[in-house]
Amino acid sequence: MKRWIVVLALVIGAVLFLPALLESNVSADGGPHGSYGTDVGGSGLPSQCGACHRVHQGVSTGKLLKAESPYALCLTCHNGTGSRLDVLDGVKLGATVSLDAAVIRSADTTDINVSVSPSAALSTGVGASNEFTIAVRNRTASAATVALAITAETNAGTGTEPFQPSTLSAASVNVPAANGTTGVPGVAYVTLTVTSRGSAAAAASNLTTVQATFNSLNASVKAQTRIGTAADNATANTLNGGGFRYIAGTAVTSRHNADPADNSLYPWGFNSNTGQNTNALTSPLQCTSCHNPHGTANYRLLKASVNSQTVVVRAYYNGAFTKDEGATGLDTGAPADKYTREYYGSAATGGAPTTADQGSLASLCGACHTAYPSTGASNAYNVGGVTHYRHKTEMPYTDWTNPETGSPSANNPETSPITGFPALRLASSTGALTGNNNVVTCLTCHRVHGTTSTMSNYALKSSLGGLADEDLSPAQTTGSRSVLLFTNNRGMCQACHQW
Repeated sequence: MKRWIVVLALVIGAVLFLPALLESNVSADGGPHGSYGTDVGGSGLPSQCGACHRVHQGVSTGKLLKAESPYALCLTCHNGTGSRLDVLDGVKLGATVSLDAAVIRSADTTDINVSVSPSAALSTGVGASNEFTIAVRNRTASAATVALAITAETNAGTGTEPFQPSTLSAASVNVPAANGTTGVPGVAYVTLTVTSRGSAAAAASNLTTVQATFNSLNASVKAQTRIGTAADNATANTLNGGGFRYIAGTAVTSRHNADPADNSLYPWGFNSNTGQNTNALTSPLQCTSCHNPHGTANYRLLKASVNSQTVVVRAYYNGAFTKDEGATGLDTGAPADKYTREYYGSAATGGAPTTADQGSLASLCGACHTAYPSTGASNAYNVGGVTHYRHKTEMPYTDWTNPETGSPSANNPETSPITGFPALRLASSTGALTGNNNVVTCLTCHRVHGTTSTMSNYALKSSLGGLADEDLSPAQTTGSRSVLLFTNNRGMCQACHQW
C-alpha cells in the first residue's frame, strides 16, 4: 500500500508541477495553443489541458487523448466547427462565411461514426445547390445497414423559406465491417443536397441535421449552407497548405497520408524511386508527425526535430524573422491574411539553416524527403544505383543559370507575364538579401496538406509508356499524379523557364 502512496504522490507532484513547466517552456503561435500557464478566464489555473486530454478516460492508446488519434483530435476543431482554419476544406473561414456554432461535422456512437464534409464551396448562389458528403463508418465485425434521415432544418420548407427541403441520395446505406486485421472501420458515403430558392436573399443560411441510426444508436451531424454575398471570396481564404479532403470545396487529387485510416506505412512518395527509405514507417503519419500542439520555437507549431533532423522554420514578418506573425491566433492586431499570406522565411543556404534566426522550409520537408534539399543539387545524386539530377531549393531564383544563354534567370515566378498563369510562392531570405521574397522553396511548387491540381497527357506517368504505377496509394486519385503540386500539370516549370 505504501508503494502505491509513493507512486500517487509522485504523479500528483508531477501534475502540479506541469503548469510551471508549460508556462516557462511552451509557447505556441496562435489560437488556443497558447501558453498553458493560466486559464483564459483568469482563474490562475490552466483549463486548456481538458480541451484535448482525459486523465482517466482517454480514448487513444497513448497520450490520454479524448479522440482515438491525433488526427481525429485535431479535427474536433480544425474542421470548421471550432478553429477558423478548416484543414479538411483547406480554407480560413472569414466572418462572412464562418459556420454557426451549432454545426457538428462529426459524431460518434459505440459502433458508428458519421461525419460531413462539403463537396462544394461553403457559400452557394441564389437558386443554386450545395452538396455535402456524409461518411458513415462501422467499427463492428459485421456489415451494418445504417438508416439516414434529415431530422431538422432551420430555413427550409415548402413555403417562402430561403431554402427548399434538403435531400439525401439514400435513406439507408450498407456499411462494410471493420477490417479484422488493421481495425480500420468500414465506410460508405451518401450525398446531402441543399438548394436555395431564387427568391432567397444573400447571407441567408440553412442548418440541416442528418441522423444516422444503427441498433438504436443515433449519431447526428449538422451541415450549414450560406447564400454568398459580394464579400465572400473562398479563393482569397484558401490556406497555403491546402486541405486534406477539399480545397474551397473541390476534392483533392493528392495529399499527405495524415489520416490513420489510410493505414499506410508506405505513404505515397515515401520511396519515390530515390533508392532511399526501403523500410516501412514505424507508424502511419499523423498531424503530430510534423506539428507539436503544445508549441515550439518554430513557425506554425512545427516540430523542432523530425527523423532526428533539426527543423528551424521562421516567418518573415514586419521586417524580421520570427516564429509568429502579428498577434496570436485571430486576436486584435493579427493581420486578416495571417494564415493565407506567404510569411515564409528562408536560410537561402541551399539546405538546413545555419543560424538560429534563419528559417528553412526545406529543413522540415527534407527531414523525410531527404533526396531533394541540397547545396549540390545540380550534381549527380546516386543512392542505391538510382541517379537523379534535381533543382536546388532554398536559393534565390536569380541564382539559376540559363543553360542556353548562361545568364541568370530573370523570370520572377511571382510576377509571371504569362496571361492567366498562377503566381507561385517564394520566401524571404536572410543576410544581404533580407526581405527580398525571391527564394525558391518547397512551397514554391507544392502544397503541404493536399492539392486540387490535375494532371493530363505527358504529366501522367502512365502515359509515358512502360512505367508501372507502383506509387499509387489511397492518397492518389486514379488517373492523377498531382504530387501535391501547386499548379495543374507541370505548369510551374514555365513560370521560371520562359526562354
